[in-house]
Amino acid sequence: MLPTLLIVTGARRIEGSSYEAEARVWLTARMLVLAPDVVLYGDATGPDAWAHEFATTRGIPWFRYTKRGTIERHDGAPVRWTDQPTPAHGDNRALWGAWLLHRDRIMVQHAAKRADRYDVRLVGFMASTPGTGGTIATVNRATALWIPCETAVF
Repeated sequence: MLPTLLIVTGARRIEGSSYEAEARVWLTARMLVLAPDVVLYGDATGPDAWAHEFATTRGIPWFRYTKRGTIERHDGAPVRWTDQPTPAHGDNRALWGAWLLHRDRIMVQHAAKRADRYDVRLVGFMASTPGTGGTIATVNRATALWIPCETAVF
């Protein structure tokens, strides 16, 4: 049986909503059932931050893909996930949106490349209100790479 590599992605607007407590319980339940050996996530508030909290408090190795173009690691100094320059503070929303989708694409590709050594999975948190579409884009990307995905709407 292969160890599990879990990608966590989700809508940051769930944090602070009336659904936050339910979403946190769902993540905890999924993490306990899947028992990941490694966790990957972004650096947004909400589900990304909750995954970080879960992994660090339980000593699970983690890798946080940041919007600054780095991968923060549980075991050392950050490394770059891209050679491209990060958008500047104040750049338009569309540029940042494209950058973050690119970051999520890289994160999923990195995970998929490890499918020979890990049982790669994804859990995704969808918001019940319209947003940027980043979570569904990440889930769709993972699905296209044959990564099993579990999602819930909050």
